[in-house]
Amino acid sequence: MLPFNVLFDTDRLYDQDRSDIIWEAEHFAAFAKEASVEVQEAVDLAAATGLRRGDLVRLPWSAIGEHAIVWHTGKSRGRTLVTVPILPETKAIFARIKARHAVEMAAKRKDKRKPLPDTVLSNSYWRPWTAMGLGSRFRDARDAAGITVHLHDLRGTFATRCMIAGLTDQEIADILGWSTKDVAKIRAKYVSQHRVVVEIGKRIAAVKSAAV
Repeated sequence: MLPFNVLFDTDRLYDQDRSDIIWEAEHFAAFAKEASVEVQEAVDLAAATGLRRGDLVRLPWSAIGEHAIVWHTGKSRGRTLVTVPILPETKAIFARIKARHAVEMAAKRKDKRKPLPDTVLSNSYWRPWTAMGLGSRFRDARDAAGITVHLHDLRGTFATRCMIAGLTDQEIADILGWSTKDVAKIRAKYVSQHRVVVEIGKRIAAVKSAAV
């Protein structure tokens, strides 16, 4: 044990701000070709909840409510409260996992069947992931897909989905523990621009229809 931190007050040599990076459609498509179904479920759940890797692997079914995930994590002696609204795509992921488990267990002999694990995410043996195990399998699939986005960047993707669902910057910032400035950067870069282009396309289509 060192008596003090020898790096205290040392300037950082590397610092990267990824707060405005998200996964886009081409990233999901490339990743899906290389990932196992269990790793794909983890990516989909991260994009639908904004949860960090450590919370993703520990998320229990008991935390899933009708409209929100409400969960006291193991951090800070159980005092850290996670509250995340459940989007339509989140419900679809939960249903997909349960359906896959039911199909796989039905195909096994009765003595080989396992109950649905307490955690939402599971590895190929229907056992809870470790954060290190999920991280390793994720990196293997990402590298094979030839993309450079991180698992953590899915928090930004979740932010865009919340924006489209109608949440304010302050509400999203409260959920993710971000500043409203970080949320506004994502809105300006991805969501607001997307809506402008869509509206332009609608007006062009309307003009052509009127001309016909």
